[in-house]
This record gives sequence, structure tokens and C-alpha cells, in this order.
Amino acid sequence: MVRAQLGSSGSFSIYALTPSPLFFQVAFHLGLVIAVAVTLGIGGRPILALHYVFLWSLYMTNSSFMDGGDALVAAAIPFLLLTRCYTNFTLNGLRVTRSGHARPAGALISALNNTGVLLIAAQLSIVYLMAGLYKVQGRLWQDGTALYYILRVPEFFWPGITPLVFSQGWLLVIGAYGTVLVSIFFPVLVWFRAGRPVAVLSMVGFHIAIGLLMGLTSFALIMIAADTVFVSQHVDGLRLRVRSYARRTSQTFVRLSELIVRGGRVVP
Repeated sequence: MVRAQLGSSGSFSIYALTPSPLFFQVAFHLGLVIAVAVTLGIGGRPILALHYVFLWSLYMTNSSFMDGGDALVAAAIPFLLLTRCYTNFTLNGLRVTRSGHARPAGALISALNNTGVLLIAAQLSIVYLMAGLYKVQGRLWQDGTALYYILRVPEFFWPGITPLVFSQGWLLVIGAYGTVLVSIFFPVLVWFRAGRPVAVLSMVGFHIAIGLLMGLTSFALIMIAADTVFVSQHVDGLRLRVRSYARRTSQTFVRLSELIVRGGRVVP
């Protein structure tokens, strides 16, 4: 069935190479190992490219189980290959930072990185804009009752929490209108530095609600991770402020400990 589906779509999947159950198990667990390596930042772009192949193969094995987050990942990873995504928050980046041998990026690497980031930002902006425009055409979104009826679906019911949300009808109305407005104006807000935190925090809150109330955890986490591309500079600034505050706090504790140990005599 997988081969027939792939033949009609013109796509490919590693899992369609042979019907052997042993081959499936080997390929599936190899894909898991590669995914862990990508998460830890091991292997660089070659491993990330392999991850894309295995992930795409898994998607094509049963594409009916894909959601919007999976589609965004499939579109974003080729762009991610252009970026310097292994520089920070990875084992390789940590190793380079500790060794002190980090090399400045050349003009070509910087251009490719900026192009990749721009393509991811453009893809995400298109996703939010189109989602908002489709929503605004629906009657339930127009009258502010869309979230109410979505949460009435039995699969999304959370005992003890969903009824509490239902009791706050005004919150559902504000949530529905706010979702549409932020989605449509997201590309405009992220165009300005001051508007990016507002847009990103709004969508992060929206996706946290989706993950908790609708159980779409993977979709929510993927979208939140993608949103952070717009606030990388804000995150870097926050990291520097936190590091500076931690340094000052540490120095204060050191001075206090010296005062206590030396009987209150200040050491110059």
C-alpha cells in the first residue's frame, strides 16, 4: 500500500525499499539515533540532512497522520541546512566555546545563514497569514464561538479543566478574535523589532493552550520552536543580562562570605 501511495504521489520513502520487517526495524531505530544526534547537535549538516531523509520517509509511510507541525518541519529543515544552527545550544557549540577556537564566519557562510533564517521566517509568516485569512472566512470565527465548539470535541475534552474554560465565555471570545488578529498581523508585527516579542509571546501562549487543551503537543512544540527564530537577538540579550546578574550576585555572595569569615573586616 505504501508503494502504491508513493507511486501516485511521486515521492519516496526508505521504508518502501523492501517489505522486510527486519529492515523496517533497523531503519526506524537508526532514524531514532539520528534524531537524538540532531537534538544534541552532533554531526553537523550531514547528520541533519540524513535526519530529513529519515523523517520524510516516515511521513510518507503514512502521510494521513501528518499535522501542520510536521508539514512545517518538512519545509523548514532544507532551509535549516543553510543556517549555522549548530553554533549555540549544542554539544559541538559548547565544545568550541570552551576550547576558545571558534572561527569567525566568512562572507559566504554568513550570507547562507541569513538566507536560511529569512526563508524560515518567511515560511512561518505565510503559514500564520494564510491560517488567519482562512479563519476569518468562517462564521464561527466571525462570531467568536470557534474555540467553544473546538473544545466540545470529545477527543479534546480535559476533565476538570475544559468545563472551567467553558465557564469563562468571555475568555473564549477574546481568544478566538485574538488568534485571528495576531495570525493576520503576525507578518507585520515581526517586521519591527519592538513588535516581535509581542507577536511571538502571543503565538507561544496560543500554542501552549493548544498543547494543553487539545493534546496536540508535538504541533505546539514545533510551532513554539519555530517562533523563536524571530527573537534570537532578544534571547541573546536576555542571556547576557542573566549572565551579568549571576556574576554580580556571585561576587556579592563572595564579599559577604569574606565579611563573615573575617569578622566584619572589609577586604579591599
